[in-house]
Amino acid sequence: DGSREADYAFDKAMSIAKRNPGLTLTAIHVSDKSHRIGVAEVADPYFLIETIELSEKLIDYYKEKARKFGVKCDVQLKEGAPTSALLKEVRGLQPYDLVICGSSNLGRITRLIFGSVSNTLVNEAACDVLVVRTPEALIDE
Repeated sequence: DGSREADYAFDKAMSIAKRNPGLTLTAIHVSDKSHRIGVAEVADPYFLIETIELSEKLIDYYKEKARKFGVKCDVQLKEGAPTSALLKEVRGLQPYDLVICGSSNLGRITRLIFGSVSNTLVNEAACDVLVVRTPEALIDE
């Protein structure tokens, strides 16, 4: 999603991939437009185009980052609610050995209302899940 936590998780995933020759890293960016429907989007017809452009820039960024690090990486763009899209992917036809995700360090109330992508993946994915915490999140606790 372009967050600091996602970037840190991607770095951890690249490190794991680098230590395991022949491994292909799959990075998935989910573009969630469901919570963005509102007055601003109706008034600005270019909002959807900007969202797509941002997603494409993120994909290019992660592809280039992996290339420079020397790991094989398939970067995919999915649309929908992040939790549903990611669960659908990891439960799909292609088996995954490990899912690596960042922890956004949501507050208790926010997590209660909106849920936690990483928590849902830990509890519902068919494979192992590694939740990567940023160093700042570890210090804040």
